[in-house]
Amino acid sequence: MKRNHLMCGLLLAAACGGGGKKTPVTTAGGGGGDKVDHDRPVDGTPVVDPTAALHAVSARWLEDAINGREPVGLAWPTVQQFLRLGTSLAFSGHMADDEAIGWIEGWIDAGVEVVSDADVDWAMLVELVGASPRTLRNAIDDAYLAAIAISRGATLASFDSDFAAFVAHGLRWEHLVSH
Repeated sequence: MKRNHLMCGLLLAAACGGGGKKTPVTTAGGGGGDKVDHDRPVDGTPVVDPTAALHAVSARWLEDAINGREPVGLAWPTVQQFLRLGTSLAFSGHMADDEAIGWIEGWIDAGVEVVSDADVDWAMLVELVGASPRTLRNAIDDAYLAAIAISRGATLASFDSDFAAFVAHGLRWEHLVSH
């Protein structure tokens, strides 16, 4: 089943906060969509720090998305980066491995779906990379997440304005703002 919203990236990580307290959510219901969000934190602190600049906005967006009418999805790259960065000793307030896994399991228990990239094709990825004003090594992650969203008919939600380059190529994008 395809979703309308797909959530990719570290907006999720910013929403989780530290100290082992989870934001209460209920299972998403109905709808025919997936939310995907992707955000690259500048310094990584939003991954586990509830005092980070984007934490409040991220937490509110995530809770609203999970409690909303459309299903929410996480792309595998989102899950991988959340686990990698959220447990990195390079960030103050990093999580223990079991805590990071617990966040993902909690979101899945709340109705968030982990989605695959099975429908992404090479031509679409190349087109999106070419649409980015950034170099290949800097554009590939965003292009890949956009390709997943497009292939699933999903909306990608992000603070990252670089996703604007993919709208003309079929990306539905929810540009989140930091207030």
